[in-house]
Amino acid sequence: MDVTVIGGSGCIGGHLVAALLQAGHSVRIVDRRPSARFDALRVAADLVEADATTRALRGCEAVIDLAAPPLAMLARPGRYRAEAAAGAAHLIAGLEAEAVPRLLYNSSVAVYGPQARSPNETCAPAPHGAYALAKHETELAYRAWQAREPATRSLTLVRACAIYGENDRGNIHRLITQLRRGRFALVGDGRNRKAIAYVGNLVDFLRHCLDFAPGVHLLNYADPDAPTTAELVDEIRALLPTPAPRPLRVPRAAALLAAHAMDALAHWRGVGSPFSAARVRSFCAETALDTTRAEASGFRPRVGREEALRRTIAALPSADA
Repeated sequence: MDVTVIGGSGCIGGHLVAALLQAGHSVRIVDRRPSARFDALRVAADLVEADATTRALRGCEAVIDLAAPPLAMLARPGRYRAEAAAGAAHLIAGLEAEAVPRLLYNSSVAVYGPQARSPNETCAPAPHGAYALAKHETELAYRAWQAREPATRSLTLVRACAIYGENDRGNIHRLITQLRRGRFALVGDGRNRKAIAYVGNLVDFLRHCLDFAPGVHLLNYADPDAPTTAELVDEIRALLPTPAPRPLRVPRAAALLAAHAMDALAHWRGVGSPFSAARVRSFCAETALDTTRAEASGFRPRVGREEALRRTIAALPSADA
């Protein structure tokens, strides 16, 4: 199959392109940024460029959309959502102009909202914040595209949880780095469960979804057996090449009190704060995810959490120690 990966120069994109090539697919990347591993396959284009997007899809049989506006743009929520909407509109125009029948969108569990507890795909979206709203609005735009030719168009929406793995710089990377440096404090009792997914398993799942029949397919994705925060911390500490000290435990109420003070100071100074009440609540939140539908599709992840964490730690540059 001739597959175009939108936003294929990022962490997930690099792993996905490698997996698609290994499976025998023909692959091109559409991204404004160079690809560290597969730049010879890249078409230098941005979804905000309508004509360039359409040209990049010529001859394509399936599109996997991993794109999102730069995170730095979240400081301007209206602009972030507007750019996401423009990108979706231009991609849809390209899909229709080139008669591409398959679209797979890497969405996010953020569309369920911060109050959802172990949501499944029947839960009503309640997005909060520009990132979640943009993901939800893009899903709706792609649903409208599919509905115009429902008998022939296949749309798969994968609501993924927090991702970690080689070359990722997200929350798990920061947790490992802080533990290695002895600068981590466990806020709360650590019993809240966190849905996480190794990037290699997510990529395998996206590839698994590529052959779905015409229709709309909505699936959550997380690796099995979501760990508690305390379990995850202990598992990482056990895998570190140099023993890390047992982290200090801070009561949630005390952390929130300090965070509110930091928020007030940051507001008075007109700057952002790396330690905020929102971050404390997010850290202590339960983010378990119902993945029954993904399991029913026949998919089984190849890499267990211990091996995935081992690979992630081994790939960290020495500068993060």
